[in-house]
Amino acid sequence: MLADLKCVLVFVVMSVLGLAGCDPAGDVGPVRVEEREWTSPVGTKGVQLLTEHYDLRVTSEDALLREYLPTFIEATNAEYRKLIPPARENDEPLMVYIFGRRPEWAAFTQGFAPAQAQVYLHIHSGGYMDHATATAVFWDIGRDRTLSLLAHEGLHQYLTRHFPGAVPPWLNEGLATQFEDFDLNGARPIFRPERNLIRKNSLREALTVPDGLVPLLHLLTMDAGEAVTRTGQPARGYYAQVWVTVLFLRTD
Repeated sequence: MLADLKCVLVFVVMSVLGLAGCDPAGDVGPVRVEEREWTSPVGTKGVQLLTEHYDLRVTSEDALLREYLPTFIEATNAEYRKLIPPARENDEPLMVYIFGRRPEWAAFTQGFAPAQAQVYLHIHSGGYMDHATATAVFWDIGRDRTLSLLAHEGLHQYLTRHFPGAVPPWLNEGLATQFEDFDLNGARPIFRPERNLIRKNSLREALTVPDGLVPLLHLLTMDAGEAVTRTGQPARGYYAQVWVTVLFLRTD
């Protein structure tokens, strides 16, 4: 039964993302980066870091974070490409903003995405990826958490840029959660999706409460907001379920 279900879900994933016949990308080599001075639209001094696939604008004062970012994000991009080869290439660099503090992030957001600002300004966990522009906008919430969020939202950004069709929410979020937990070898991440303690603990919590789990057929048709509305349970249960669903699909 599980094997049959897995085959069906794998077929759905391949159909949605068009993976048949694609060659995986190789590991990233030494990362070339061009650094320039940059002043944010709200007047804060920072740096612009240009790599092969990214245009990073950073006002965070964490020097080690700045040093890690180019290699970390390019290595992460290589992992995206190995897992999900792009359906279409696009040479335009992906934009990422990392501000030092939330007020600066909020001020930028109001000018950058006025139509969505009221939604984005309710975020208190580090930032967002704006689908209309495929732009990721964060503030520094601590080095490890910022890198984890960058890897998660970066997957959404990658899919938005390289896949023309809509990706089902369960698959989009489930794939993104595969990049939240990692070890660092210098600035290079070694991703450990099976170790993701935040999602493991949320799944354990969902198993202990009545109706804490969303039935699979319903899970595949809803996003996190709908899951909360239908079940009355926190969104973290939804993310835990899509994490373990995609992890199951990736397991031999």
